[in-house]
Amino acid sequence: MSDCKAGGVGVEGDGSVSEGADGASALPLSSPTSSSLNLKLESRAAADEPPDDQHDNIPVNATVPCRWRDGEFHMAQVVEKRPRFGGRPGEFEFYIHFEGFNRRLDEWVRKEQLDLERLKKPKVTPAKKSGSKKSGKGKKKDSAKNTYPEGSDTERPNDSNDEPASPTTGGRGKENIAPQAKGAAALSSDGKRKRESEAGDGSAKKKKSRSGTAASTGGHDDHAHHVKNISTIVLGKHEMNAWYYSPFPEEFEGCSRVFFCEFCLKMLHTHDALIRHSKRCVIRHPLGIEIYRKDNVSMWEIDGEKNRTYCRNLCYIAKLFLDHKTLYYDVDPFLFYIMTESDEQGHHLVGYFSKEKQSEENYNVACILTLPAFQRKGYGKFLISFSYELSKLENKVGSPEKPLSDLGLLGYRSFWSQLLIDLLKNETSGSISIEAIRDRTMMKTEDIIGTLQVLELIQYYEGLHIIDMRRVMKMKLGSRGLLVDPSRIQWTPPLPYNS
Repeated sequence: MSDCKAGGVGVEGDGSVSEGADGASALPLSSPTSSSLNLKLESRAAADEPPDDQHDNIPVNATVPCRWRDGEFHMAQVVEKRPRFGGRPGEFEFYIHFEGFNRRLDEWVRKEQLDLERLKKPKVTPAKKSGSKKSGKGKKKDSAKNTYPEGSDTERPNDSNDEPASPTTGGRGKENIAPQAKGAAALSSDGKRKRESEAGDGSAKKKKSRSGTAASTGGHDDHAHHVKNISTIVLGKHEMNAWYYSPFPEEFEGCSRVFFCEFCLKMLHTHDALIRHSKRCVIRHPLGIEIYRKDNVSMWEIDGEKNRTYCRNLCYIAKLFLDHKTLYYDVDPFLFYIMTESDEQGHHLVGYFSKEKQSEENYNVACILTLPAFQRKGYGKFLISFSYELSKLENKVGSPEKPLSDLGLLGYRSFWSQLLIDLLKNETSGSISIEAIRDRTMMKTEDIIGTLQVLELIQYYEGLHIIDMRRVMKMKLGSRGLLVDPSRIQWTPPLPYNS
């Protein structure tokens, strides 16, 4: 059944329109008597009456216990409400943020999941006289705080969704943001790269794009981006819950579930449309060049300029699981490195990272993601390691874009710590410099020093900074993840990109 039907007309994934029972062709009927006509009208009017509990009794910013996935009630805040798609007239659903939980666990719920007896409506403050600038600013801060209370981004203890091994960069994340209504990339009329907006200080600014679409930075102060528009996606045999908002095209507005072809990444509205497409689709691997294969794991290089649709749809998927995005760019200036698992059916998408073709600051990763269905397998560290192996082949010191998100920092720090500890344990000379470590690992100097400081390995002794090797030899770190075999990489650094 489609998640995107309205009335009796359903829009199929291939663009065809089918009529349901409500849209069936009319049959000639005999003229009804006045009594039967009145009876039908009364019955229809009764069906159109809204439920007894009006949705206005549950206002936005209200606090109410809500039944979570574990069956227990947890205090939550109503962030948004909307008419329930396919529900009765006057029936609403509510977007809930559970207090003390990570925002990725926010979800749309029905009224039946709420304990209305313990509903606490927000306090109504008396309106202040206009003319005071300070009062206006205060209102903005209060509204932002009501939308997401302090501590809303803290992880819930024992949260199974926490995945430090699948990091996300929290910097500009340039290639996977799009204007909300127009598509995955902002393009000018001539199709060239176009920069939409920048928020260096993290503030939520808006600018008008050339196409007339309001582009947002996607910062945490943007209320619209707090509410998830897609609940789940279906990719191959996996159905994954979305974590965050993603600016899908207009034709998918109102869809709670979106289907993707796992090979060409075509977006579809219904499962039936996906089946029809799968019978026609002949693609069985990402649309790029295979540059690595060992066992059933492969890496593919895709040029965003040559395969725009594939890369844009990949960005739509990625944005559902990445929250820290502040710039809008086209995908043309980026290379995408896709990780797949292969079987007799083809190569299945696992994760990816992207990098600029020409980075002024020598960033070797722009965005990086392991899909939730493949997390906890060491694939996150594999992707990080692969990015540094490419940096070695380019003979360039590299680093991910800064600042890193919380999960991104955990993932990278875990990889950096393991890499440095292994290098120091195997060092046979009496001393080693930071420059020597940099040349062997292709890590930036600040990343090396920062990691050693977090591990408390740098000591100040007789006017010199030294590494405490006794502590190094005692350290035991976690899993190294899936290891990259550098001898299996078949890759040549691309020519400089001319914008």
